[in-house]
Amino acid sequence: MRISTDSRWCAVLLLMAVAVAGLLVTGCGGGTGGSAATGGGSAGGSAETPVPGGTLRVGEYSEAINLNPFEAVDTPSEQVFMQIIETLYQTAPDGKVEPVLAESAKPSDDYRKWTVQLRKGVKFSDGRPLTAEDVVFSLDKIIKSAGWSSMYEAISDVRAAGPTSVEVLTKQPFPGLVGVLALPFAGIVEKNYGGMSAKEFATHPVGTGPFVLESWQHGKAITLAKNPTYWQQGKPYLEKIVVTAPASDEARVLQLKGEQVDLIAGPPTSQVAGLESTPGIRVEKSPNDLAYYLVLNMKNPLFENPKVREAIDLAVDRQAYVKAAENGVGEVAGSWMPSVVDYWDESIKVPERDPAKAKALVAEAVKEGVDPNVSLMIAAGDATSNIGSQIIQENLEEIGIKVTISPIDSSAKIEAELEGDFEMTIEGVSTDIVDPSEMAGLYIGLNAFFTQGSNATMEKLLGKAAIEPDKAKVAQLYQEMQEYVAEEKELISLSYKPWVWGVREDVVGFRLSAVGLPIFMNAGFGR
Repeated sequence: MRISTDSRWCAVLLLMAVAVAGLLVTGCGGGTGGSAATGGGSAGGSAETPVPGGTLRVGEYSEAINLNPFEAVDTPSEQVFMQIIETLYQTAPDGKVEPVLAESAKPSDDYRKWTVQLRKGVKFSDGRPLTAEDVVFSLDKIIKSAGWSSMYEAISDVRAAGPTSVEVLTKQPFPGLVGVLALPFAGIVEKNYGGMSAKEFATHPVGTGPFVLESWQHGKAITLAKNPTYWQQGKPYLEKIVVTAPASDEARVLQLKGEQVDLIAGPPTSQVAGLESTPGIRVEKSPNDLAYYLVLNMKNPLFENPKVREAIDLAVDRQAYVKAAENGVGEVAGSWMPSVVDYWDESIKVPERDPAKAKALVAEAVKEGVDPNVSLMIAAGDATSNIGSQIIQENLEEIGIKVTISPIDSSAKIEAELEGDFEMTIEGVSTDIVDPSEMAGLYIGLNAFFTQGSNATMEKLLGKAAIEPDKAKVAQLYQEMQEYVAEEKELISLSYKPWVWGVREDVVGFRLSAVGLPIFMNAGFGR
């Protein structure tokens, strides 16, 4: 899960969530296709086979924090460790889950026991062969991790059934096991971290992936080098990857245009069109993995009145929000789940804007005793939120709700959202996997996604979906979850957006995963 109002603050939010909210969420920075194992990607980019060799220079929006997958919570860390550490499964660009370090995973008839066969001949970059004991150690770590444990609550035991065979036992039927094994944070590392402590491993990770960590100059650069013993013959093409974090969005864009870096993560939406028209540069976009919301705090008597929530839903001009605040990158949102997830309900339509009806509803609510004054909290310095909040302010004041925009430091905003200490806020999130269980878990774990509303319905539906083997019935349950949020109108969906990367044209073979993570194994430079 990536909190997206300002993605640089994802790590802060999740660390606080672990401590404050008990965190039932199932991910933070990641993406389903993020493992480097197969190198697939979204549409776009060059399919040309790279010339072997060369150093790829990457401009990130923030420096990595922790390269231990079981402890990391930020996207920049994940985008580095996923090149070093692989998972048992990954989600392919078409959304299907495919094996990486696993050859197969077969369930018992009741889905309470899974037998995972490991790929043979795989070695860690230090030369030690991958064994079942490494998988048992790694899965035990993710099951017990502070940030990811809820994703694996159904698992009761993981044990080696042979040198390259692992048994996963569950407390209840768990037909979705393979999907959650695709989480990039469920990486496979050596048993006991190969003799290191968890803290040491966080800065010196060892994995089975196509790259190894050569050096980490904190505050300057992370350098990855080709893994000469990688199990996929002939891969990767690059000799090195150097990841830096320029001081600002503007600096990152200028470095790309000035050929100081070869690709950049997350250029501001205001500059996407300019990059698309710049000779020698292309823009790569993932599917619409990011969802943005106007969050209404149900502790506020104003929002306890369903007429007010309906009025806001009818008043917000989502088209103007996408056009002005997001510079046309993305599209208006119906369902609260991003459109990239499985079982996304396209039948949930964006309501037709009706200010007249909304104004009448607010007038009725005022007669019933509500105070039509509210504060809208936004992240200070965030251009999208700044423009978006002004649009929402105008929309709501048109129907009789007076809005005061309250900019606040990003870290303080996150803390206020976790504590429910706000009236209204703009926030967003993206998923780590296309399985919607993560989004539903996030909703529950963050107090009905910060609205402080009831979780009872969502908990009941998610509990049923988690153990249901019939995909048609699972689809129905997730449809009910999406309809529930749409009907309650405590979370007003605003937009869906892709993850965006700016890439120099001489970089070929680079792809984004289904949820916007970079895949470097097949990347390199053209002939």
